Amino acid sequence: MIYILIPTFNRYQLLIRLLENVLDQSCELIIVLVDESTDKLPRKLKEIISQNRIHHLNIGDNNFFWNGCVNLGVNYVIRNFDIDRSDSILLLNDDLVIGENFFKILRKYRNKFGDNTAFGSVVYNAKGDDIIDGGVRVNKWLAKISNKAQNNDKEIHVDVLSGRGVCYPMRIIQQVGSFNFPSIKQSGDWEYSARVKKHGFDLICIRELKVYLDYQETFYINTTKKLLIRDFKNIFFNEKSCYNLKSRYYIAKALTINKLQLGIYLFFDIIRISSRFL
Repeated sequence: MIYILIPTFNRYQLLIRLLENVLDQSCELIIVLVDESTDKLPRKLKEIISQNRIHHLNIGDNNFFWNGCVNLGVNYVIRNFDIDRSDSILLLNDDLVIGENFFKILRKYRNKFGDNTAFGSVVYNAKGDDIIDGGVRVNKWLAKISNKAQNNDKEIHVDVLSGRGVCYPMRIIQQVGSFNFPSIKQSGDWEYSARVKKHGFDLICIRELKVYLDYQETFYINTTKKLLIRDFKNIFFNEKSCYNLKSRYYIAKALTINKLQLGIYLFFDIIRISSRFL
């Protein structure tokens, strides 16, 4: 069984599109994690939930963020279903559209890799053919980052995986443990996948496993814009920012093996981010 977790907050039209997209290809169990306290769901969304294998959980009031939603979703699966080692957790964001034959391809690689590999999708811009995220390799001293999907390999070995279309076998989750919440609110996908690799599991990005993203500039999450000096406080200290210093520390800790390497990596990581102000 593949348990599909979809964290969301107040983006119901995008969520409806994704659910319809997934239901066209799969009868797997879907868990929608809504980080707000309202029950005022659109009628169409209520109909989709009631007519399909979808569990809808209202879990907060915009205070669980991505990491907290995923944690609660994983715990919900473990508590409420009979889990065996063939099961997996699939993470999807609400602003995605999955590619053709997505679940057929996912099952093929799940069977090929077994329990020892987490694998992710290549993320394409929905408005073009450019790759947004295809698995990342990280220099664990100098904090240099390279997107490996630009090569032609079908299976791309990486150091971290995005949360947009990543599959974790239950054995990995049971061994590595929870996502790091509340220490990290947003952008916990890098930190968790780095811990997965540190535990000795492989991380692979699959070129033919495609998702498409309606790429928008959000609140300092994967932004392509130049950073502005007036936004310094928000960039480094707001919990919604992927450049939040606390988050960067935990990502660095997951990637490195000792305090010396951690300090050097974190120094160069902050320098790299700060260069975006120039």
